[in-house]
Amino acid sequence: MTAPRRTSEWNIYHVINRGDGKKVIFEDSEDNMCFLDKIQEAFEACNVSLLSWCLMSNHFHLLVHGSMEAVSRAMQWAQGDYAKIFNARHGHVGHVFQRRFKSEPVHSEAYLATVVRYIHANPVQAHLCATCADYPWSSYREYVPGPMLSGYCKTLCATGLVKSAFGSLADFEQFHAQKSRPDECMDIDADRPEATRMTDDEARKRAEHLLGQVNLGNLAQLPKPERDAAVALLKADGISSRQIQRLTGIGLKLIRNAGT
Repeated sequence: MTAPRRTSEWNIYHVINRGDGKKVIFEDSEDNMCFLDKIQEAFEACNVSLLSWCLMSNHFHLLVHGSMEAVSRAMQWAQGDYAKIFNARHGHVGHVFQRRFKSEPVHSEAYLATVVRYIHANPVQAHLCATCADYPWSSYREYVPGPMLSGYCKTLCATGLVKSAFGSLADFEQFHAQKSRPDECMDIDADRPEATRMTDDEARKRAEHLLGQVNLGNLAQLPKPERDAAVALLKADGISSRQIQRLTGIGLKLIRNAGT
């Protein structure tokens, strides 16, 4: 059974999908441009805004703004059209994308900035380039003036919302210059089966069952040994670090260090 999608009161989502069986879905620049054209076409028709993007050889990341219903409709449209063109162009048959796309809700301005950096830093983490500015197939150059290395000169992103989260171009560049951790967006890990992810309601119920009389809202105030033991127990049960953060208010660094 497919897990229901978690929704954001901000209507902002980090969206990812990859090739079926991790196969390459972008063979060359023409494929990249075709996919971006289909995204633009579908998003405009469905009233969805693109905030950030990055195309890798076998997967893509998008940060989008719109209702989940509209996002789902737009993604189905764009992926379906692209898959037909990709298969016809390269002589392939069968599925192009792996299952349905994954989505993670964005609930705060701070996490919005983190997701934008995570998306732009994806090729840096994969050792494809030294800096975000060096990679041709991301939205980084839509925010930071400079040469468009891909030759794809269309403006795809509605940049106002992201710019307001950073405050200034200097802040944007400085934040991106900081090293992005591979685990910054654990809730949308591309290799993790979606069906295993719990909703926040399910995570809360499991946490309350595990901790018994300990109130989740008071967990952050416990002495460090007790707090770390409780957090380690929640992590061992499969509750993600970000869900623990949302349920308890404890910082991600403390959560990740608990039990180590």
